[in-house]
Amino acid sequence: DLQVQQSESRRFEFVSLAELQTWTGLPGGANLFDSIVVFENYPFDGEAIAEHGLRIQQVQDLEPTNYPLSVVVEPAEHLSIALDYDPALFDAETVERLGGSLEMLLDGFIDDPDRRLGDLALLTGAERDRVVVEWNDTDCEVPVGTVPALFAAQVRRTPEAPAVVCGGVEVSYAELGARANRLSHRLIGLGVGPEDRVGVLVDRSADLVVAVLAIVKAGGAYLPLDVRAPAERLRLVLHEAGATVVVTDRAWEATARTVHERDLVVMDADESLSGEPAVAPAVPVAPDNLAYVEYTSGSTGV
Repeated sequence: DLQVQQSESRRFEFVSLAELQTWTGLPGGANLFDSIVVFENYPFDGEAIAEHGLRIQQVQDLEPTNYPLSVVVEPAEHLSIALDYDPALFDAETVERLGGSLEMLLDGFIDDPDRRLGDLALLTGAERDRVVVEWNDTDCEVPVGTVPALFAAQVRRTPEAPAVVCGGVEVSYAELGARANRLSHRLIGLGVGPEDRVGVLVDRSADLVVAVLAIVKAGGAYLPLDVRAPAERLRLVLHEAGATVVVTDRAWEATARTVHERDLVVMDADESLSGEPAVAPAVPVAPDNLAYVEYTSGSTGV
Protein backbone atom coordinates (compact mmCIF):
# COMPACT_ATOMS: atom_id res chain seq x y z
CA ASP A 1 0.00 0.00 0.00
CA LEU A 2 2.81 2.39 0.88
CA GLN A 3 4.50 1.78 -2.47
CA VAL A 4 1.26 2.41 -4.36
CA GLN A 5 0.64 5.66 -2.45
CA GLN A 6 4.16 6.91 -3.07
CA SER A 7 4.01 6.08 -6.76
CA GLU A 8 0.65 7.81 -7.12
CA SER A 9 1.77 10.96 -5.26
CA ARG A 10 4.87 11.33 -7.42
CA ARG A 11 2.68 11.87 -10.44
CA PHE A 12 1.84 15.30 -9.02
CA GLU A 13 5.05 16.36 -7.27
CA PHE A 14 6.56 18.23 -10.19
CA VAL A 15 5.26 20.38 -13.01
CA SER A 16 7.64 21.73 -15.60
CA LEU A 17 7.82 25.44 -16.27
CA ALA A 18 6.96 24.76 -19.91
CA GLU A 19 3.70 23.06 -18.86
CA LEU A 20 2.80 25.90 -16.53
CA GLN A 21 3.45 28.43 -19.28
CA THR A 22 1.17 26.49 -21.62
CA TRP A 23 -1.66 26.24 -19.10
CA THR A 24 -1.69 29.97 -18.36
CA GLY A 25 -2.02 30.94 -21.99
CA LEU A 26 0.52 33.73 -21.49
CA PRO A 27 2.98 34.51 -24.27
CA GLY A 28 6.36 32.79 -24.08
CA GLY A 29 8.28 35.80 -22.80
CA ALA A 30 5.82 36.66 -20.02
CA ASN A 31 6.75 36.20 -16.37
CA LEU A 32 4.66 33.74 -14.40
CA PHE A 33 6.23 34.91 -11.14
CA ASP A 34 7.41 38.30 -9.90
CA SER A 35 10.02 37.00 -7.47
CA ILE A 36 12.37 34.05 -7.03
CA VAL A 37 14.38 32.60 -4.16
CA VAL A 38 17.59 30.79 -5.16
CA PHE A 39 19.54 28.65 -2.67
CA GLU A 40 22.96 28.05 -4.15
CA ASN A 41 24.16 24.47 -3.63
CA TYR A 42 27.76 24.81 -4.79
CA PRO A 43 29.74 26.51 -1.99
CA PHE A 44 33.17 27.67 -3.08
CA ASP A 45 36.01 25.83 -1.32
CA GLY A 46 39.36 27.41 -2.22
CA GLU A 47 41.43 24.91 -0.20
CA ALA A 48 39.86 21.91 -1.95
CA ILE A 49 40.66 23.45 -5.32
CA ALA A 50 44.28 24.13 -4.29
CA GLU A 51 44.75 20.43 -3.57
CA HIS A 52 44.34 19.83 -7.30
CA GLY A 53 47.05 22.35 -8.18
CA LEU A 54 44.62 25.10 -9.20
CA ARG A 55 44.79 28.68 -8.01
CA ILE A 56 41.89 31.16 -8.20
CA GLN A 57 42.99 34.79 -8.42
CA GLN A 58 39.59 36.47 -8.54
CA VAL A 59 36.00 35.34 -8.03
CA GLN A 60 33.13 37.36 -9.45
CA ASP A 61 29.72 36.22 -10.61
CA LEU A 62 26.94 37.96 -12.45
CA GLU A 63 23.61 36.16 -12.56
CA PRO A 64 21.01 38.34 -14.24
CA THR A 65 17.40 37.12 -14.22
CA ASN A 66 14.17 38.32 -15.71
CA TYR A 67 12.53 38.50 -12.28
CA PRO A 68 11.82 41.90 -10.73
CA LEU A 69 13.14 40.62 -7.38
CA SER A 70 15.62 37.82 -6.75
CA VAL A 71 16.80 36.55 -3.36
CA VAL A 72 20.04 34.56 -3.65
CA VAL A 73 21.25 32.54 -0.67
CA GLU A 74 24.86 31.30 -0.61
CA PRO A 75 25.94 28.79 2.04
CA ALA A 76 29.47 29.09 3.44
CA GLU A 77 31.05 29.55 6.83
CA HIS A 78 28.75 32.59 7.07
CA LEU A 79 25.43 32.41 5.24
CA SER A 80 25.02 35.31 2.83
CA ILE A 81 21.81 36.58 1.26
CA ALA A 82 21.69 39.00 -1.67
CA LEU A 83 18.58 40.81 -2.91
CA ASP A 84 18.78 41.80 -6.57
CA TYR A 85 16.01 44.00 -7.91
CA ASP A 86 14.83 45.89 -10.94
CA PRO A 87 15.22 49.61 -10.07
CA ALA A 88 12.34 50.44 -12.40
CA LEU A 89 9.99 48.53 -10.09
CA PHE A 90 11.61 48.80 -6.64
CA ASP A 91 13.50 51.52 -4.84
CA ALA A 92 16.48 50.90 -2.56
CA GLU A 93 14.52 51.80 0.58
CA THR A 94 11.86 49.14 -0.12
CA VAL A 95 14.42 46.42 -0.78
CA GLU A 96 16.42 47.36 2.31
CA ARG A 97 13.23 47.10 4.35
CA LEU A 98 12.54 43.63 2.89
CA GLY A 99 16.08 42.58 3.71
CA GLY A 100 15.70 43.87 7.26
CA SER A 101 12.47 41.90 7.73
CA LEU A 102 14.15 38.75 6.43
CA GLU A 103 17.10 39.26 8.77
CA MET A 104 14.71 39.73 11.68
CA LEU A 105 12.92 36.45 10.84
CA LEU A 106 16.22 34.56 10.72
CA ASP A 107 17.22 36.05 14.07
CA GLY A 108 13.87 34.87 15.40
CA PHE A 109 14.67 31.31 14.31
CA ILE A 110 17.98 31.44 16.17
CA ASP A 111 16.60 33.03 19.33
CA ASP A 112 13.89 30.39 19.77
CA PRO A 113 14.11 27.40 17.39
CA ASP A 114 10.96 25.84 18.93
CA ARG A 115 8.76 28.85 18.23
CA ARG A 116 6.02 28.42 15.63
CA LEU A 117 6.49 30.24 12.35
CA GLY A 118 3.26 32.18 12.84
CA ASP A 119 4.54 33.58 16.14
CA LEU A 120 7.58 35.27 14.58
CA ALA A 121 7.47 39.04 14.27
CA LEU A 122 7.39 40.59 10.80
CA LEU A 123 7.80 44.18 12.00
CA THR A 124 10.63 45.81 13.89
CA GLY A 125 9.83 47.65 17.08
CA ALA A 126 9.93 51.00 15.27
CA GLU A 127 7.71 49.73 12.44
CA ARG A 128 5.19 48.28 14.86
CA ASP A 129 5.09 51.55 16.78
CA ARG A 130 4.48 53.42 13.52
CA VAL A 131 1.58 51.14 12.51
CA VAL A 132 -0.05 50.71 15.92
CA VAL A 133 0.62 54.09 17.53
CA GLU A 134 1.68 56.76 15.03
CA TRP A 135 -0.78 55.88 12.25
CA ASN A 136 -3.61 55.53 14.78
CA ASP A 137 -3.10 58.96 16.29
CA THR A 138 -6.40 60.17 14.86
CA ASP A 139 -8.00 61.83 17.87
CA CYS A 140 -10.03 64.88 16.92
CA GLU A 141 -12.80 67.00 18.33
CA VAL A 142 -16.25 65.63 17.47
CA PRO A 143 -19.08 68.18 17.44
CA VAL A 144 -21.88 67.45 19.89
CA GLY A 145 -25.42 67.58 18.56
CA THR A 146 -27.84 66.02 16.13
CA VAL A 147 -27.42 65.84 12.36
CA PRO A 148 -30.29 68.32 11.72
CA ALA A 149 -28.87 70.82 14.23
CA LEU A 150 -25.32 70.55 12.91
CA PHE A 151 -26.53 70.91 9.32
CA ALA A 152 -28.65 73.96 10.22
CA ALA A 153 -25.58 75.59 11.78
CA GLN A 154 -23.61 74.98 8.58
CA VAL A 155 -26.41 76.54 6.50
CA ARG A 156 -26.21 79.66 8.64
CA ARG A 157 -22.43 79.83 8.21
CA THR A 158 -22.23 79.23 4.44
CA PRO A 159 -25.71 79.36 2.87
CA GLU A 160 -24.47 79.88 -0.70
CA ALA A 161 -21.51 77.49 -0.59
CA PRO A 162 -21.88 74.28 -2.64
CA ALA A 163 -23.08 71.40 -0.46
CA VAL A 164 -23.53 68.76 -3.18
CA VAL A 165 -21.93 68.48 -6.61
CA CYS A 166 -23.00 65.53 -8.74
CA GLY A 167 -23.19 64.97 -12.48
CA GLY A 168 -23.00 68.66 -13.34
CA VAL A 169 -25.63 69.56 -10.70
CA GLU A 170 -24.58 71.87 -7.87
CA VAL A 171 -26.77 72.44 -4.82
CA SER A 172 -25.99 75.07 -2.17
CA TYR A 173 -26.42 74.49 1.55
CA ALA A 174 -29.46 76.78 1.64
CA GLU A 175 -31.13 75.03 -1.32
CA LEU A 176 -30.31 71.57 0.04
CA GLY A 177 -31.81 72.52 3.38
CA ALA A 178 -35.00 73.88 1.81
CA ARG A 179 -35.50 70.83 -0.43
CA ALA A 180 -34.85 68.45 2.46
CA ASN A 181 -37.26 70.39 4.68
CA ARG A 182 -40.11 70.08 2.16
CA LEU A 183 -39.59 66.35 1.80
CA SER A 184 -39.25 66.03 5.56
CA HIS A 185 -42.65 67.67 6.14
CA ARG A 186 -44.14 65.29 3.58
CA LEU A 187 -42.69 62.28 5.43
CA ILE A 188 -43.97 63.56 8.77
CA GLY A 189 -47.41 63.86 7.18
CA LEU A 190 -47.16 60.16 6.28
CA GLY A 191 -46.50 59.31 9.93
CA VAL A 192 -42.69 59.16 9.99
CA GLY A 193 -41.32 59.95 13.44
CA PRO A 194 -38.21 59.34 15.56
CA GLU A 195 -36.44 56.10 14.64
CA ASP A 196 -39.03 55.03 12.05
CA ARG A 197 -37.26 53.33 9.14
CA VAL A 198 -37.71 54.84 5.67
CA GLY A 199 -36.52 52.99 2.56
CA VAL A 200 -34.44 54.92 0.01
CA LEU A 201 -34.40 53.58 -3.56
CA VAL A 202 -32.74 56.41 -5.48
CA ASP A 203 -29.90 56.63 -8.00
CA ARG A 204 -26.64 58.21 -6.85
CA SER A 205 -27.50 61.88 -7.31
CA ALA A 206 -28.15 65.10 -5.45
CA ASP A 207 -31.66 63.75 -4.77
CA LEU A 208 -30.12 60.91 -2.78
CA VAL A 209 -28.53 63.41 -0.38
CA VAL A 210 -31.80 65.33 -0.14
CA ALA A 211 -33.66 62.11 0.73
CA VAL A 212 -31.20 61.04 3.43
CA LEU A 213 -31.16 64.49 5.05
CA ALA A 214 -34.97 64.79 4.90
CA ILE A 215 -35.47 61.46 6.65
CA VAL A 216 -33.08 62.40 9.44
CA LYS A 217 -34.77 65.81 9.79
CA ALA A 218 -38.08 63.98 10.27
CA GLY A 219 -36.45 62.01 13.06
CA GLY A 220 -36.43 58.80 11.04
CA ALA A 221 -33.69 56.37 10.09
CA TYR A 222 -32.86 55.92 6.42
CA LEU A 223 -32.68 52.41 4.99
CA PRO A 224 -30.60 52.33 1.77
CA LEU A 225 -31.91 49.85 -0.80
CA ASP A 226 -29.33 48.43 -3.21
CA VAL A 227 -30.48 49.16 -6.76
CA ARG A 228 -28.56 46.04 -7.89
CA ALA A 229 -30.54 43.72 -5.63
CA PRO A 230 -33.39 41.54 -6.97
CA ALA A 231 -36.96 42.47 -6.09
CA GLU A 232 -37.30 39.64 -3.58
CA ARG A 233 -34.26 40.89 -1.67
CA LEU A 234 -35.62 44.45 -1.57
CA ARG A 235 -39.00 43.18 -0.40
CA LEU A 236 -37.34 41.15 2.37
CA VAL A 237 -35.26 44.09 3.63
CA LEU A 238 -38.25 46.44 3.74
CA HIS A 239 -40.34 43.85 5.59
CA GLU A 240 -37.67 42.98 8.18
CA ALA A 241 -36.79 46.61 8.83
CA GLY A 242 -40.46 47.53 9.24
CA ALA A 243 -40.30 50.40 6.75
CA THR A 244 -43.75 51.85 6.03
CA VAL A 245 -42.55 54.58 3.63
CA VAL A 246 -40.19 54.42 0.65
CA VAL A 247 -38.58 57.43 -1.05
CA THR A 248 -37.70 56.86 -4.71
CA ASP A 249 -37.24 58.67 -8.04
CA ARG A 250 -38.70 58.26 -11.51
CA ALA A 251 -36.02 55.78 -12.56
CA TRP A 252 -36.90 53.35 -9.76
CA GLU A 253 -40.59 54.15 -9.24
CA ALA A 254 -41.81 50.98 -10.99
CA THR A 255 -39.47 48.79 -8.94
CA ALA A 256 -40.49 50.57 -5.73
CA ARG A 257 -44.17 49.94 -6.42
CA THR A 258 -43.39 46.28 -7.06
CA VAL A 259 -41.60 45.72 -3.77
CA HIS A 260 -43.55 48.11 -1.53
CA GLU A 261 -47.33 48.30 -1.25
CA ARG A 262 -47.54 51.10 1.31
CA ASP A 263 -46.71 54.84 1.13
CA LEU A 264 -44.37 55.96 -1.65
CA VAL A 265 -42.81 59.38 -2.31
CA VAL A 266 -41.43 59.99 -5.81
CA MET A 267 -39.02 62.88 -5.34
CA ASP A 268 -38.90 64.26 -8.89
CA ALA A 269 -42.56 63.62 -9.67
CA ASP A 270 -44.56 64.31 -6.49
CA GLU A 271 -45.92 67.85 -7.01
CA SER A 272 -47.21 67.94 -3.44
CA LEU A 273 -43.69 68.59 -2.23
CA SER A 274 -43.73 72.10 -3.67
CA GLY A 275 -46.54 72.99 -1.30
CA GLU A 276 -44.70 71.84 1.80
CA PRO A 277 -42.97 74.38 4.10
CA ALA A 278 -39.30 75.15 3.36
CA VAL A 279 -38.56 75.68 7.06
CA ALA A 280 -37.10 72.88 9.15
CA PRO A 281 -39.65 70.75 11.01
CA ALA A 282 -39.68 70.92 14.79
CA VAL A 283 -38.97 67.30 15.64
CA PRO A 284 -37.39 66.45 19.02
CA VAL A 285 -34.45 64.13 18.36
CA ALA A 286 -31.40 63.23 20.43
CA PRO A 287 -27.84 62.41 19.35
CA ASP A 288 -28.40 58.78 20.33
CA ASN A 289 -31.48 58.32 18.17
CA LEU A 290 -31.25 55.78 15.35
CA ALA A 291 -30.33 57.46 12.05
CA TYR A 292 -29.25 54.69 9.68
CA VAL A 293 -29.99 50.99 9.13
CA GLU A 294 -27.97 48.92 6.67
CA TYR A 295 -28.44 45.33 5.54
CA THR A 296 -25.37 43.45 4.35
CA SER A 297 -25.62 40.06 2.70
CA GLY A 298 -22.54 38.36 4.12
CA SER A 299 -22.06 34.82 2.85
CA THR A 300 -25.63 33.66 3.48
CA GLY A 301 -27.58 36.27 1.55
CA VAL A 302 -29.66 37.18 4.59
